[in-house]
Amino acid sequence: MTEVLTVTATNNGNPHEIKRGLISIIMPIYLNNYSLFHYTGNAIGAVYEHTKEEQFEIVIVDNGSPIKLPDPQQYKADKYIKNESNLGVTKAWNQGIRMSQGEIICLLNNDTMVFDHWLDDMVEALNYTDLVMATPMYGEPFARAV
Repeated sequence: MTEVLTVTATNNGNPHEIKRGLISIIMPIYLNNYSLFHYTGNAIGAVYEHTKEEQFEIVIVDNGSPIKLPDPQQYKADKYIKNESNLGVTKAWNQGIRMSQGEIICLLNNDTMVFDHWLDDMVEALNYTDLVMATPMYGEPFARAV
């Protein structure tokens, strides 16, 4: 069973509960073409396939996507935030973080593919540093993020 900690940080004046050992995966989405719609499904599926379910929660922030699922529960996310317009990725990250309960925050793009042990390796690396960033799989323009 996951331990619940109440920390002094607040979410609009309310105490924010953190679950020890839980990793919150924040995934902002803006689906303006069907390729991104497809990538999002692949990214979520890869997370479920290559990660122990008790280890994480997925928080999706839909930034006003023009392409919508008829039922947001099809995303299989633990939490879903819907913005009426695109507020930008930074705002979406912050909204997701505020709704999350994880002790560790993982910001994951919706066109990402993960593989076996990816989350365990990331958590292990956090024993040596405060921030872990993966190298993008694709060349330019994504390589500029490194």
